[in-house]
Amino acid sequence: MKRLLVYTENYARGGGNRYLIDFTNSASSFEGTLTIASNPGGIYQEDIARLKRPAHCIELPVTTRGWLYNVIHTRWLRRLALPVYLLVFPVLALRNIWLLDSLLRSVKPDLVICCNGGYPGGSSVLLMTWLAGRRKLPCVLSIVSTPRQGASNWLSRFIDRSIWQSVDCVTVNAVAVRDALVHERGLPIAKACVLYNCLEDRAPLPRKDGPPVFIGCISRMDFSKGVRELLDAFSRLATRDPDIRLILAGQGDASDWLAGEVSARGLTARVQLLGHWSGPVDELLSKMNIFVLPSWQEGFPYCLLEAMRAEIPIVATDVGGIPEAVEDGISAIIVPPKNSDRLVIAIEHLVKNVSFRHLLAGNARKRFLERFSDGRLDESVGKLFTRHDW
Repeated sequence: MKRLLVYTENYARGGGNRYLIDFTNSASSFEGTLTIASNPGGIYQEDIARLKRPAHCIELPVTTRGWLYNVIHTRWLRRLALPVYLLVFPVLALRNIWLLDSLLRSVKPDLVICCNGGYPGGSSVLLMTWLAGRRKLPCVLSIVSTPRQGASNWLSRFIDRSIWQSVDCVTVNAVAVRDALVHERGLPIAKACVLYNCLEDRAPLPRKDGPPVFIGCISRMDFSKGVRELLDAFSRLATRDPDIRLILAGQGDASDWLAGEVSARGLTARVQLLGHWSGPVDELLSKMNIFVLPSWQEGFPYCLLEAMRAEIPIVATDVGGIPEAVEDGISAIIVPPKNSDRLVIAIEHLVKNVSFRHLLAGNARKRFLERFSDGRLDESVGKLFTRHDW
């Protein structure tokens, strides 16, 4: 019986874990036992609940910089702790190697799937990838966000080469992510495989055109998701239109700032800060008339596909795989990142033009059905596994 091992290092809810589960579910041709391992708390219960096959879940107490930043939230404390961490890093790295290698020896996998966010991403994910290569085990590394810019020193370049040599395949969820890895980090393009995020189809729930008109965003409330620009744009629009509202669902490093700014700007009655949303996403989307995703960088965001499926007009930024998901002026309005002025223009245009909202929304749902629905990921993963004879 074949044995599949999936490993990730994760500290925040998001698309990375969702992609991990979707990828694992799509690997149905790899019959046998499934083991999923991560740092403590790296896999959330809602992720495990979506698995379509039994899995043995293991938590490894790896110690990485990601762990340090997860347990210490205050910036000045991080600055104090980081030199201590770097001082003992060699010992911690050896311990991580021992933990990961012990896992490989225990599970004896026939295939290892290492799931990362961006790149380099989680250092323990890279260590697991390298160890799988050292043991000559078939290995897939998945990357679901645009990487940091090119390696700036010999050590980073050496690590990149070692990782690419260790893997049989690097799966990415957008052509933009693939091209960035090729040009910025030296990934051999022959080892790259684009597997777009997909969602099961569900009929859109009915919504009212307003007034009031509800503008919404479902995402991590991080500064890098453009929430500062979105609140700035809404604040300006709110001064001249009393019939607009804002719904923000998610938790992140900008959550406290958002709460303070909403209060300071006198917008408490017009802005809903929902925090992490664990309820039905379709019900929340049905309350929104315009969906805005103003990120500075992205891979291929699930929340965008959810908005397309729900037939909502979209305003999004020209980053990552977003232009691969929607077309400017046809199925969305695409604006530059970090630009509140352009957000104001795009949102105001949709607020005032109900017929254009309907046109964009209908085209977005049609594009979702044609390209990103149901079994398309299953089909792509099946072809990948057949090609590599896993």
